[in-house]
Amino acid sequence: MPHRFLPGAAVALMAFAAPALTAMSSAAAASPYAPTPYHDLQPEPSVVALAPGLEGDAFVETLNALEAAGIQVPVAYPGAGFILIDRGGVKREAANHGLTLLRDAGDAAGLGAIRSADPRMGGLLRWWEDGFHAPVLDPAERSAREAALAETDLCAGARDVGEVAGRSAACGPGEYGTVHFAAGRCVVNLIRPQQVGAVQYVWNNADVDKVAAELTRALMWWNLKTGRRLTFVLEDHGKVTSQVEPAVLNISQEGDYIGDCLTSLGYTTSTCPYTQLGELNATQRDRYRAHWGVTQFILNAEVFPGSGALAYAYLGGPHTVALRGNGSLSIEELDLVIAHEFGHIFQAVDEYA
Repeated sequence: MPHRFLPGAAVALMAFAAPALTAMSSAAAASPYAPTPYHDLQPEPSVVALAPGLEGDAFVETLNALEAAGIQVPVAYPGAGFILIDRGGVKREAANHGLTLLRDAGDAAGLGAIRSADPRMGGLLRWWEDGFHAPVLDPAERSAREAALAETDLCAGARDVGEVAGRSAACGPGEYGTVHFAAGRCVVNLIRPQQVGAVQYVWNNADVDKVAAELTRALMWWNLKTGRRLTFVLEDHGKVTSQVEPAVLNISQEGDYIGDCLTSLGYTTSTCPYTQLGELNATQRDRYRAHWGVTQFILNAEVFPGSGALAYAYLGGPHTVALRGNGSLSIEELDLVIAHEFGHIFQAVDEYA
């Protein structure tokens, strides 16, 4: 299968193919988590703009108006918050739309109240706060961490959802992955499965916010990597109930908790979890007038039982799965792992993700 480059972007993409794509193991890649390019992409100065309560069409119209005014929006949170590139006109446009700008740590007053009023803002605010408190590594420590990370092989591979779904009597053949390339507006549904009545694997608020912040950082990286050609709308669904405990299931059993979570969200027209995912992604894509829709599951676990992998994704979607604990890398490196997996979402195999 030939590879091609998105014009102006430094990322190789796999041309969209028919459902007969072959699942590839990351063992073929020398360094699936080569971090140097990741860390070398330094975000431009950014600000957070908040307009609590901005929903639906009003949210989309505000996003469209900001973009029409030349204000680049890497990530937008319905509810509503925006990460804006700090360029000329940001302050004026923010005022035009009733947005409150956060520019430095001194603007932190009232953030707790904002999160309490709308938990979806937790990840955005944690991302913003982390930007002012992130440790600065000296060059030697950074080199050592990157060398260790480059030798890991923690991705379960770029999987073919058509092949996996085709083995299920509830699903059968079909087109389940619909993300074709890395440009435009992409809705990302964040789901944290939580078993009903769970005692051991229970999400706490700090981890709920932290994983959303790590996802935000990964999406910011993709915005930079594509030359600002990607805008993400991050719809945080919070903790979504499942009848089973995902932390004790192996990768091949993912359909059990996916189906439960999608049923909890109201997608009940099919018993095929991948069809349910497709309905969620399509609904959100249409709602936010986006080009693509994808779902990010983050499990409240350290590892996948029976696997050394920390994450996996399907070529073109419909979803990717990561772990809150992130194994030996820890939650502080979760953004690197997620960024790699989104390479598969955008049709890149391990050599290029």
